[in-house]
Amino acid sequence: MLDLGGEDAPLPDCVLPYLSYITANETELERLVHLPTETIDQVKEAALAVQKKGVRNVLVSLGSRGSLLLNSDGEFSQQVAFNVVCPWPSRR
Repeated sequence: MLDLGGEDAPLPDCVLPYLSYITANETELERLVHLPTETIDQVKEAALAVQKKGVRNVLVSLGSRGSLLLNSDGEFSQQVAFNVVCPWPSRR
């Protein structure tokens, strides 16, 4: 598993077939495959491009739009973002 986590350096394609999972946000995904990632359809195309390079599962964080998973069977799952409210009062 590899989390691109803000990595701005190029990732060699020869590494990708060894990964079961890769996680990236839209910007990192765009940088990896040189495809636009502004819409969900564009993110899906970019995720497919990563999978074609050998990564089995591609997880993309989409900020306020949630996340998108392309699994090893080629199926997409999208999770919407939701607000989390802490039930305990802060200790200030």
